[in-house]
Amino acid sequence: MQVMRPNNNWRVISARESQIYTERWQRMYPLSAFLFHRNELACIQNETGSDGIRFYMALKEASEVDMVAVGVSSKIDLIGDSQNSKVYNFPMPCPSTCDVTSELYHNKNNKIDDVHCDLLYLKEPSSNCKEQLQEISIIDAFTWTLAWQKQYDIKSFLFDINQLHIAMRDTNASRVRIYFGLDTDDRVFAIMVGVDNRGYDVLKDVYQVNEISPCGKDEIMSNICDELSFLYHTV
Repeated sequence: MQVMRPNNNWRVISARESQIYTERWQRMYPLSAFLFHRNELACIQNETGSDGIRFYMALKEASEVDMVAVGVSSKIDLIGDSQNSKVYNFPMPCPSTCDVTSELYHNKNNKIDDVHCDLLYLKEPSSNCKEQLQEISIIDAFTWTLAWQKQYDIKSFLFDINQLHIAMRDTNASRVRIYFGLDTDDRVFAIMVGVDNRGYDVLKDVYQVNEISPCGKDEIMSNICDELSFLYHTV
């Protein structure tokens, strides 16, 4: 029987450890990190009544790396019918939106746009939650997540909303970037970094990490999945 562990196991690691782990991850996966505004957490919680957010990795048209987000209650995705899908496309993924100057970004030779080019997103978000969260259809979310899961082991990451807010208290940043790391035992880490108003990482000596939030094909990583979700594919 699958054992469900809590998804609020936050701890800290050193900046040097973060550099090593993020470099190992970025050698294997095209998605280095994703960026979101802290107000979006409140929006998704208010709209869905969720106690967590699950971020699914996705591939859009022309193999564009992206992510979709759903509210979660008791580790179950809150997805309604096609008229009220409650599936969102608000995260800003790297490689399309990165801080290429950050010590946690390692693909220095890639020709991509730095964060300061993304002026529209770096403005304060609208007070209209639906506009800011960019609600999408279940069909799009299904198609994009299936395309990703056909190629990669990691399916999604689940974060407890309260723990996300606690992790963000360490900085005065209005935005958060979550990097992914992989240690020498192939354990996956989610590394929390504050982001300033220009879109650049607020670098620190230690970083908040969560090492048990991923869902993947590997049995070790599958204790936090919603296997009945429309966005969980057995491929």
